[in-house]
Amino acid sequence: MLLLEDGIGHKLYRTEQELATALRVREIVTVEVMENQTVAVGSGAGAADKPLIGVIVNLADYNVGADKGGEVNMFDDFDIDYNQQKYLIETRCSGALVKPFSAITLYLNRAA
Repeated sequence: MLLLEDGIGHKLYRTEQELATALRVREIVTVEVMENQTVAVGSGAGAADKPLIGVIVNLADYNVGADKGGEVNMFDDFDIDYNQQKYLIETRCSGALVKPFSAITLYLNRAA
């Protein structure tokens, strides 16, 4: 959101603190990509790393859109081995969570 600009190229938010004030939060915390993410659970000798297995969001808090105005591509081909026409319809979608702190992360909990 710090990269957002108005119609004539001026930044909407000059600092992280301005953005935090606009979002009505105390601070903004940058997080890493969650691939191969683990979390330490427990303490001492019983501590273990648990792998991240999923993120749950309420789709009412999620906006879904499409690139290039929702362009849809269709491909067809004749499969000689099965003597039938095959079709593929493809589009690309994107999305963003628009309500802060509305996601739940799931970690794998293996019994010791």
